[in-house]
Amino acid sequence: MPLFGREPLIEKPAKHGKFKRIEDKVLLSQEQAGLLLGDVNRHMKPSYLREGTEFTLISSCYFDGAGLDFFHHHFLKTPKRYKLRVRRYAPNGIWSEEAPLIELKSKEEGISRKRRFSLTRDNYERVMCGKTIHITEELRALNPKAASEKLLKWVTKINGFILEYGLRPVLRVQYKRFAFEAADGFRLTMDRDLNIEALDFNVSEAARTSLISDEIWGKARVLAAKYDRSRHCVVELKHTGRPPQWVESFLKQRVIEETSFSKYCWAVNETARRDALRAEA
Repeated sequence: MPLFGREPLIEKPAKHGKFKRIEDKVLLSQEQAGLLLGDVNRHMKPSYLREGTEFTLISSCYFDGAGLDFFHHHFLKTPKRYKLRVRRYAPNGIWSEEAPLIELKSKEEGISRKRRFSLTRDNYERVMCGKTIHITEELRALNPKAASEKLLKWVTKINGFILEYGLRPVLRVQYKRFAFEAADGFRLTMDRDLNIEALDFNVSEAARTSLISDEIWGKARVLAAKYDRSRHCVVELKHTGRPPQWVESFLKQRVIEETSFSKYCWAVNETARRDALRAEA
């Protein structure tokens, strides 16, 4: 029985546009990550947009409403869940001059789908203030590979969520990523040193109360307890059916199982926990 069994997909990811894939996650100790890296270097090649890149610093700004709807959807196992985030990249820790990417990620029946495109400066400032995106000639020119009707569809979808949930940037998670790709398209990433910055984390009183009292808070605590930034590495296995046999063998030999882990939900838990501790002090 394979460790990660799925029906195969056929779409391959791209930097911009729409794609779908299976994303399995495992949490490894730094020692385990180092051992896996030895196997990775034998089977895969580094995968970065710029030559000479050894790692990428990623800044992900996550959006949610005052009721933390997307956070709750994760733990309620809502059949189709969404995340909206704006990402910036810093190859080798040097921030790129490229426009930030906005990304709407959905997950349904274990399959992740993403729609992402570059934002103009004006639209970046708008979404960071909780406003909708404007379709402009500048936006179209910034995303030449996206057909006009597709870009309109993606913007309409994101704008609908912004208006429905009152989305605004609540947290920023920054981390160091090492990325690799095999000839068959299998991708593996290792994320280390997760750091959180609270942005507009002014959730409603009802949401704040539920965070520390209902079962979702308990589930969030369990998720957060899995990860220790000084000890662990978040490894994502990105494929269209199942990881290669050598990956499954590595994990099976060390009794490492797939786990559910959300950087955003972890960050919400940590931020809420810190707020609660400050309130008690």
